[in-house]
Amino acid sequence: MPAAGYAYANSQKPRKRSVGGGRKPRLQRVEDKLFFILFYFKCYPTFDVAGVLFDLHRSRAHRWMLRLQPLLETVLGKKMVLPERKLESIEEFIARFPYAQEVMIDGTERLIQRPKDEEKQKSHYSGKKSAILANTS
Repeated sequence: MPAAGYAYANSQKPRKRSVGGGRKPRLQRVEDKLFFILFYFKCYPTFDVAGVLFDLHRSRAHRWMLRLQPLLETVLGKKMVLPERKLESIEEFIARFPYAQEVMIDGTERLIQRPKDEEKQKSHYSGKKSAILANTS
């Protein structure tokens, strides 16, 4: 086990069972763990998708990612983070992605909780009538 693995193991709370006790993990081999974390950072699947692909529950896929990410960062010597996703303007988008030829935007309108303040409500009003209220008459 690499030094980063020992550091992680020693940072955990005291064990209730001896080493080797308890349920056996789905990702037992080092190769499986390495493939999982590299796949995660290459594709960024949802934890539901990662769970299906690696035969894990989504919460377990999340725990594996949280457990293996610091090890990978220690070994590589750099942070593994998602790229910044919030862009405020078209100019900022063009500066970030100068070679983009086409852009597809999801224009789905989603319901939100309307603010109680009347002035703030106006900024959230789309002009559409609610389908739910329109069908009740």
